[in-house]
Amino acid sequence: MNVSTCNYRNGSTRRGSGFTLVELLVVITIIGVLISMLMPAVNAARESANRASCSNNIKQLALACLNYDQSWKALPCACTQTGTWLERCNGNGVQPLPTNQRENWVIMILPYIEQTALFNSFVEKFEENNANHANATAIGDKKFEHLREIELPVMKCPSDANNRIPYTYNVDNTKWARGNYGANMGLTLADYLGHDTWWTNTGARGVMGPRHSLSTGEISDGTSNTILLAELRSGLSAKDIRGTWSMGGAGSSATCRNGYICGDDNGPNYLVEGSDDIYQCSSSGMGIVSKERQRLKMPCGEGTNSNRQATTRSMHQAGVMTAFVDNSVHFISDNIQTRSSFGENETNVRNNTEFSVWDCINLSSDGKSLNNADF
Repeated sequence: MNVSTCNYRNGSTRRGSGFTLVELLVVITIIGVLISMLMPAVNAARESANRASCSNNIKQLALACLNYDQSWKALPCACTQTGTWLERCNGNGVQPLPTNQRENWVIMILPYIEQTALFNSFVEKFEENNANHANATAIGDKKFEHLREIELPVMKCPSDANNRIPYTYNVDNTKWARGNYGANMGLTLADYLGHDTWWTNTGARGVMGPRHSLSTGEISDGTSNTILLAELRSGLSAKDIRGTWSMGGAGSSATCRNGYICGDDNGPNYLVEGSDDIYQCSSSGMGIVSKERQRLKMPCGEGTNSNRQATTRSMHQAGVMTAFVDNSVHFISDNIQTRSSFGENETNVRNNTEFSVWDCINLSSDGKSLNNADF
């Protein structure tokens, strides 16, 4: 008699082919460890690519400024107020605000960065109903709204995600596109730098000021020793004016008073609370309290109402990208030698004594000798 038997072994059941929960957790842990090991390398590669792109951008902008100098026998002005369109910059100073300024250095070089059509649109609006070209409409006028909104890729450092957020002017809620590069005005207040007495002071001026500028031949320290353009960070919020490419003034499209004369915004990425003096810097104006601005490494002076002081700032690690007047690009360390005038004799300072390396590369006529190893 045939007897059927059950297909089992020693009373145990057959094991399935899938992972156990413990094995799955081990695999997930291993993958997590591998990712954590790889992420620094991925981030480093991304930042290296961003720095290369940023370096290329600032070099293109510097070349455009130098081509402008070839055409007009002077570099573009950091910002202007009144007077003949594109005249050689000179005259009175300006408190850089949207309501009282005209073209800035970025608008002036638009034809040299393949933006001639945009430049012509600005010219048309500035000269509209202005027969003598003496009282052109301010850049803050609504007629410029659609021009100010235009994104310029060459003005954007890819490391700064905030440059994707347009600035919103608190008066009429119009939008202004962002940028990350600023003209070197010099080491005194933007509103003072426009006056002849300040611009002729070799212990104060940079290369492009309000209604003033130098030709490359007038930079007595040498084009290889003087900053032309430096990085800026775009504002932390839509109400933070910093990094607004079509608006002149410190912080928006220029650096200014970021050395020995004041001392409270002294050097790249300076972190003393209240250092940048820029328009509408307040907890209510920006929607960001002072301690948070400090934590995010974008401090500014509470209650300031004009763009008159700002240093160079960057999202790169431990330094900023700069372009010198000879069109060379240098990454300047946050640890570059700086000097404060607080508690010191400012008369001696202005007689060109004891400038720091940082002061020297911002000043165009301080008479100090440097080499690349210094910065």
